[in-house]
Amino acid sequence: MNNPHLEKFLNEQIQIPSPLFNEVRQYALQRGFPLISDDVGQQLQMFASFFDSPKILELGSGFGYSAMWFLEGMSKGEIHLCDFTQANLDLAEGYLKKMGKFSLVKPMYCGNALDYIKNSKSTFDIIFIDIDKLFYLDAIKASVEHLTSGGLIIMDNLFFGGRVYLDDGKKQLGRKSILDAIDFIKQDSRFIVSMIDVGDGLLLAKLR
Repeated sequence: MNNPHLEKFLNEQIQIPSPLFNEVRQYALQRGFPLISDDVGQQLQMFASFFDSPKILELGSGFGYSAMWFLEGMSKGEIHLCDFTQANLDLAEGYLKKMGKFSLVKPMYCGNALDYIKNSKSTFDIIFIDIDKLFYLDAIKASVEHLTSGGLIIMDNLFFGGRVYLDDGKKQLGRKSILDAIDFIKQDSRFIVSMIDVGDGLLLAKLR
């Protein structure tokens, strides 16, 4: 967003659902752990609310901040979390239990998120991609095979810190993976594709 005054105004309008969200963000800051921005979180809450009983899969859950936002938009349904680190998932479990919606959380998977989705027999209404950028193309290819009709793929960090539109010569493999993922989904006529300028950018792909 190029207008700092507009950005400040929009950030001031974000409604943080509870003090627990601030607690998680402060802990992440202390650890130097990246979280989705709260404007992205608001979008996740909104998208979850579009479904009566959504079935959501997160590829890359950290310690549950994005799941917390999804759950704010849910009264029914289920959410599946994947992360490479059990310690993160243990923290996620604690935070999600404090929310009082842990009954909507399915057993959490520790390991390679791509293995989880590739081996899954399920389809999902929302698939949220927030893993190592090197694997974004693989993730979006796997996601299209596990989406319900009318389902939504959400790809976070679309802009990759600006590298997708202003190449700084760094992290070229990650940049290429994101650009290839964009091209792949745009060429699939089954999808309506949009990109929005919140956080570090979101790609949205809805199956017709």
